[in-house]
Amino acid sequence: MRKTMKYAVAALAAASATALTAPAASAQPAKPRSYLDGRVCLFDAPKAPVHLGHIGWAYRWSQDHGQWDYGATVDPHHGWRKHGSFQQMVKDFRNRNDAEGYFSYRCKDTLAADQRDANGVVNRINGKDYNLMVNNCLTKSIQIIKAYDESGGLNGLPDGHWTAPNFYYTETLDRAGWERLVHLH
Repeated sequence: MRKTMKYAVAALAAASATALTAPAASAQPAKPRSYLDGRVCLFDAPKAPVHLGHIGWAYRWSQDHGQWDYGATVDPHHGWRKHGSFQQMVKDFRNRNDAEGYFSYRCKDTLAADQRDANGVVNRINGKDYNLMVNNCLTKSIQIIKAYDESGGLNGLPDGHWTAPNFYYTETLDRAGWERLVHLH
């Protein structure tokens, strides 16, 4: 009897565990975690100001579309923004003289791509309310790419407050698993 009861309890526990972990028949299958829909990049102009660095941002519209929105907050009153192919984006950053010129970029794939939210953040913050320590080219770039990644995968990135852009670009992005940097020149 005791042995039979032991098996019955074990069978009941196994059935309960299966019921708890099995998806409902009407539930939509989740996207596989390996499916990456979005992509973001940060561009670095390391020489200015005073070799602390300057950061530009970019996000891809979708894998199929192949178009990017990109730009930077240059100073308290000036931000720029463009739209184009990846090749055009790289060329534009290579040829800009913001903060003595961009030298490299780094990218990361994301599980989601919400250009509408990112556009809203760009429109709201780019080139406005600038503060060198807590509301600058870096912090604005981080806000934009986090808005783009609606999956929350980039939410672990620090906000960039009180951080030199060059340090963030090299050290923080390394720790966050960003791709190696690619030189523009």
